[in-house]
Amino acid sequence: MVTGATNSRNVVDRFTSVGGAVTGGLSGRIVIWRASQRLALQRPWFEFEDLSLPWLRPVIGYGPDLFKYTYLLERRADPRTGRLVSERYAHNYFIHKGVELGALGLITSLGLFLVPMGAGAYLLVRHRRSYSIVHRLVLAGLLAALAGRFLEQTTGVASVSDLAITWVLFGAFAAIPAIMEEPPAVQDPGRLPAHTQRRLPAGSRPTMAIGQMWRPAVAVALIAGIGTLTWIKTIDYPLAAVKAREGLDQTRSGQLPKALESLAHAESRAPGVFVYPALRAAVYSVYADGAQGNREAECSVTGDYRTCLARKTVLHNREAAQQRPLDWRPQLALAQSTLALASLVGTTQLSSDATGLFRRVAQMDPQAWWRWEMLAAAYNQVGQPQKSLESLTASFSILGDSDEAANSFLIQGIARRDLQQPAEALAAFDRSISRFQRLKDTSKKRPPAYRSGLNNSLADAYSNRGAILNDVGRYHEAISGLDQAISLNPNLAIAYNNRANSYANLEQINHALDDYDEAIRLDPRLALAYYNRALAYTYLGDDEKARLDVGRVAELGLDAGALLESIEEAKNDR
Repeated sequence: MVTGATNSRNVVDRFTSVGGAVTGGLSGRIVIWRASQRLALQRPWFEFEDLSLPWLRPVIGYGPDLFKYTYLLERRADPRTGRLVSERYAHNYFIHKGVELGALGLITSLGLFLVPMGAGAYLLVRHRRSYSIVHRLVLAGLLAALAGRFLEQTTGVASVSDLAITWVLFGAFAAIPAIMEEPPAVQDPGRLPAHTQRRLPAGSRPTMAIGQMWRPAVAVALIAGIGTLTWIKTIDYPLAAVKAREGLDQTRSGQLPKALESLAHAESRAPGVFVYPALRAAVYSVYADGAQGNREAECSVTGDYRTCLARKTVLHNREAAQQRPLDWRPQLALAQSTLALASLVGTTQLSSDATGLFRRVAQMDPQAWWRWEMLAAAYNQVGQPQKSLESLTASFSILGDSDEAANSFLIQGIARRDLQQPAEALAAFDRSISRFQRLKDTSKKRPPAYRSGLNNSLADAYSNRGAILNDVGRYHEAISGLDQAISLNPNLAIAYNNRANSYANLEQINHALDDYDEAIRLDPRLALAYYNRALAYTYLGDDEKARLDVGRVAELGLDAGALLESIEEAKNDR
């Protein structure tokens, strides 16, 4: 009989992010401030990092520019919409500094405002009679401007232009004492005492001692250093961005070799910008898709073209991830490319590396249920369904039994099937289908891309359910569900493969061959379709075509030996 099949790969490859603008007004800021308070008081840290320093972080904080990463540890879903929102800032300058720089940073930030305001108020009161009306008006205006800036920072975080104005105000306060002092009387140099008047001997020139030359030398070095840094930041980085834009345009137009050259040039001009190696990895992914018949030159001369491309993709994604170790985006790209390489190479170490990276991404944002779903799907793909179920406990603890748990039930069903638990798998797929259907029914006002994604997810659920029904011998019911999957997503190759299995098990071999052919047309690398079609050809007595499919199965990495044994059994049955 023809074996049933399911495909967890299409589950792990398709996930959508949830996010958007936080609820406006004061209520939205209060939610952010509460999460920031938990960060400041509890000081959570990432599970995959050992350097938590719980005793020191209240004093020194997490570090500059780390709010946007650590905020993910304590963010909560909006109780009205259920949406998780990422925040780059605390929407309060002082709270923001308290999280990033701890108690020292908070005290310093408050001091920057309170000390000048206190000193200004003291001068205004202490010298209210000695200062002229103009001096008092200027001082009062500066105090009002600084007080306004202080209040403004309690509901936002200053931009660069705002900070520039604030520092101008600080500079004005620093200059006030000197401006408001009476200028000292200037003496006539001709009336200086004789002992203070020195004259150089005739014909001599002033000289500089060697010990005094270090000051101008230091000044010259500082000027040169600042000039070099300014050149790099203001010239090289924009030029690198221009080359990166050229690389993107060349990628879209199919000029992949030129795109790699442009991106390499951008990376050499602006090292440390994680986007550039990430873009180079994306170009190698385009090569792997075989777009427009392009073939990468270096990998073309190797024994395994696709594996070579996958290694290059992992290499550049790893470089990007190392430059942003706490940013989930490059870490996720590295996890996905490592999983793709593991599926090609099939080593236990690579599979372990891939699932470890997916777990790292989930731990970066523990309240984002879809990250735990991605981890569970990755475990399914590498053949560890029990760990997949363990990972899903995190997503179910967040979602409960809500409709948003539809994808979690889908992944759970795949894991149950791999554990040879068909009844539990069918129950999970039924829960998934009912929830996806309710989401679809209420999505009429959502964007087309969202509705299309729901259709594809619902098709996946029907397809996997059909595979289970094939396994338990309910072929007619399987065909009905697989018809639903194909109507929802006509490009889902695995659904055609699964429906072909149903027809084959009902001894409708010609119908089965039509579906196998369509599955292969949609996905020429779907090894299961070649595997099953070889068996179908054998039942029809077309051993030559079966032999060709066996060769293709071996090329795609499936066990051709097991197929040959099944073919011999089929020959005995026909």
